[in-house]
Amino acid sequence: MSSHKTKRRSHKAQAKRSARTKKNADSLSHLPPLSVAIDHLGDKGHGVVLPHAEHKFRIYVPHSLPGEKAVVQPKRKLPTGIEAEIISISSSSRARKAPDCQAAPACGGCQFQHAELGFYHEWKEQCIKDKVEQAGIIPRQWLAPFRAEPFSRRRARFAFLRLANSTVFGFRERASHQIVPLSGCMILSKPILSAVEAIRAMLDQSLAAGLSGEVEVNQCDNGLDVVIIMKPELSGESIRQLVEHAVSTGIIRLSCHDGKLAPELLYQRQLPALAWVMPSGAKRDVIMFHPPAGAFLQSVSAAEHIMRADCYSALFSATRIIDLFSGSGSLGLALAMRPHPPKKLAAFDISQSAITAFHDIARNIASDVSSRLMAEQRNLHDDPITEAELSEYDAAILDPPRSGAKQQMQPLVDASVSKIVMVSCHINSFIRDAAVLIEAGYICHWARHIDQFYLTSHSECIAYFERP
Repeated sequence: MSSHKTKRRSHKAQAKRSARTKKNADSLSHLPPLSVAIDHLGDKGHGVVLPHAEHKFRIYVPHSLPGEKAVVQPKRKLPTGIEAEIISISSSSRARKAPDCQAAPACGGCQFQHAELGFYHEWKEQCIKDKVEQAGIIPRQWLAPFRAEPFSRRRARFAFLRLANSTVFGFRERASHQIVPLSGCMILSKPILSAVEAIRAMLDQSLAAGLSGEVEVNQCDNGLDVVIIMKPELSGESIRQLVEHAVSTGIIRLSCHDGKLAPELLYQRQLPALAWVMPSGAKRDVIMFHPPAGAFLQSVSAAEHIMRADCYSALFSATRIIDLFSGSGSLGLALAMRPHPPKKLAAFDISQSAITAFHDIARNIASDVSSRLMAEQRNLHDDPITEAELSEYDAAILDPPRSGAKQQMQPLVDASVSKIVMVSCHINSFIRDAAVLIEAGYICHWARHIDQFYLTSHSECIAYFERP
């Protein structure tokens, strides 16, 4: 064996030992149990025990509720305190209920199975309002929140591990690699739930023992689009068996990839299709979208429809619109369907497959409209649209990933883009980016809480800003 390979393996082994050492150092399982009283819920949904004479640090207790008294076992150190696990509850909140899902609380798919729905909605909506307004972003109006319904999530990312005699398939535990099989899930759409066992069996009968990875499932209007994500290259026999099983299920397209390169098509019975319902008053009722394999979809189609309508109404009179982090145009393209289309609608996104899909849609729109559309692949984090480029636009849509649009905000302000709709999937990055607009004198006319991730602490929002 060459010396550089030996060194590389040695470094990997050392890294694994270091990770285990740190995990053991952070573990507090050796400490005795504590009797605590839950003061409130933190923004991640954990019960918070405030410091006092017996313990001069905060304790975060998952699956607890305000006012409860419990005995908890310290588990691990956190930057701002410690995390503890409930052993027993001596005094329960009136908002506590029995879980509807048998996999709770271990499964990481949701985290509020123990709380009454009314309490959950009230806490979550107040939490985002407080956080946004305390940062100095004061919407003139909070629009009615969007609340996802049970069985409405149309995309999922599962984990799997092929054992010697079976395959474990499900969601991971929170902050863990442990896989929890689904049992009574009320989050995912029924078409996805009905296919879970078939997908598990497909992996079980096609892959060799020891293999692991993830499976992305997108529910389209005409069936399920499935991508298997794993680093080892699949053998020809595994591919043959996967395709054979896919044919007998509701899977309309099956792809695989290693997490880096574009997905490789293994099987396609139909081209996956989604109908984007257009806002009231648009020249078309729907636009047909054929998502690329592994495409990002908003988790709940009804949420996407509301956000599309919000963008449409806010920018109805805009003449030149730029759609940043556009994806395939699920929000911005509706503006091309106005009775009087904008003079220009330009879209930019890091994904070439998303931009290609945008072009495919544009080709199927009337020529007098499609000539006003353009789309370009561009990494807006490393290469943001400049002030000079933005100077021709009077309106913008921003729908960035969780990290936000930090590099893009100042050029928007410097170019005096007058109307901006911000869509955010992470409240902290939204607050940071929106603060740039507020400091520049923009007014937040309205904001809307978007709860696509039912029974979790994860919140999203959409807001409209205008420069006076």
